[in-house]
Amino acid sequence: MLATLAAVVAIAFPELVNGLANLVGVGRGTDLVLYVLVVVFIGNSISNSIRHRQLEREVTKLARQVAISSAPAPVEREIEREQQPGGEGATGAAAS
Repeated sequence: MLATLAAVVAIAFPELVNGLANLVGVGRGTDLVLYVLVVVFIGNSISNSIRHRQLEREVTKLARQVAISSAPAPVEREIEREQQPGGEGATGAAAS
């Protein structure tokens, strides 16, 4: 919203932007606008990168929690292996 208002003011009153550019030490108002946009773009990129890393960490944490909570208990896995055809229980009995 603030950027839109600044753009409207810069278009409506270009001499204001030129005066501001001269105060800052930049030759033209359009150069000042370009420099400001580059700084805003870099800041936005850094902010999005930090936010993306945080979201990746949260997704990884949630995926680990889901995997751990849905994993069968070790005792259940042994029983399932023994009940499967060709499981340890079947080959152990046949070998005896």
